[in-house]
Amino acid sequence: MRVKSKKLGRLKSSIFHYTCLNLKHYINKYIHYAKLSANQKFEAGVKKGLGYAALRFFLDFFQKYILQRGILMGGPGFIYSAIRAYYSFLKYVFLWELNNQ
Repeated sequence: MRVKSKKLGRLKSSIFHYTCLNLKHYINKYIHYAKLSANQKFEAGVKKGLGYAALRFFLDFFQKYILQRGILMGGPGFIYSAIRAYYSFLKYVFLWELNNQ
C-alpha cells in the first residue's frame, strides 16, 4: 500500500473522544465486555474460582489507582479504578458461573 504524503496542518480546536454517554453506559459496556471475555476464557478451558475473582478485584484496583496514578485524578480516578477492578471481578465471576452450570 502506498500512501501519498501531504502537508500536515493544525486543528483550531480540541477533539474530544468520548466512548461513553454517561456513567451508566460506561458500566454496562464493561459488564458486556466481561461476559465476552468470560466466554472466550471458558471456550479456552480456563478454570478460576471465586477467590481468584476477588483477588483480581483488589490487584486491579491497586494497579489502576496507585501504580497508574489514578489517585492523582481525585474522584474520577477513583471511579475509573473501581469500575476497571469491577470489570476484572465480573469477568472471573462470569467464568466461574459458566464452569459451574
